[in-house]
Amino acid sequence: VQGDEIDLSPFHKRDSCALDVFLSRSRAHHNFLPTIHDTFHSFTARPHWGKQHGAKSAEILAAYPALADFLKARAEVDPKGMFLNKHVSSLIGT
Repeated sequence: VQGDEIDLSPFHKRDSCALDVFLSRSRAHHNFLPTIHDTFHSFTARPHWGKQHGAKSAEILAAYPALADFLKARAEVDPKGMFLNKHVSSLIGT
């Protein structure tokens, strides 16, 4: 995938290869996520911040350099977190 200028894109300012892993909800996918996360992380992968993965908040903040600016703007326009969900809140520390 050709790099782009979209601040929250996994392809922000770098050419990348996109790999998606789809797992059935009926299977024990939580056991699989840490293994795949470690493998992808060794290639400086940027996990999609809106999807399920094994990354922690600090990792997401480091992987997306423009995320701090976005978080400041988000706090101004949505101070009560109305547009956040549990997953995104856990990643961005709100």
